[in-house]
Amino acid sequence: MIHDRPRPIGSRPTKQLPRRFTSNGVGSGAREHLPPGLRSAVLILATVACGWLLISGAIARTAVSAAAVGAPKATPATFAGTWIGHTRLLKITRTGYAKEHINAGCCDPVLDLWFRLSHVHGTTLHASVTVRVTKVHVLDPSAYAPGYGPPHAGETRILRLNNGVIREPLTQTSYCDSTAETTGACGA
Repeated sequence: MIHDRPRPIGSRPTKQLPRRFTSNGVGSGAREHLPPGLRSAVLILATVACGWLLISGAIARTAVSAAAVGAPKATPATFAGTWIGHTRLLKITRTGYAKEHINAGCCDPVLDLWFRLSHVHGTTLHASVTVRVTKVHVLDPSAYAPGYGPPHAGETRILRLNNGVIREPLTQTSYCDSTAETTGACGA
């Protein structure tokens, strides 16, 4: 039955509950109509069903991320260390501060960039983190084409880590850990 009272504009009609149910979740005595032995069986069955629903929900949540099976949850320390790319270096502290240095070739420094990591998601194998630029020092402005300037302080992006390779979106570069570096994933 729909409420007959006027309702505010934009609100949806609500159904009124049958009389045997109340707003506090307690029934009006529908169970009393069952024989005593059947009442116990219904209660046990309901308890078991609720338990199975909780367990199946936990299993489903776990199965959502198959990559996460066995891998610990990512933290800022997941990204900590020295990451290497051809003519570039990224150092990240365990507390989430980072400095990136990029060269153009062996002897032409282009950019020093500092940023802060926050909001880590994922596992130690597959993780993402928000980075916010805190300081930029352009060492060679001629390295940037018109309309494609360096990152600026306050800029934020999502940095991703997959199997030892960091994809850094501010400078569109990749960095490897010592294992991934041997595969050549981060340059010559």
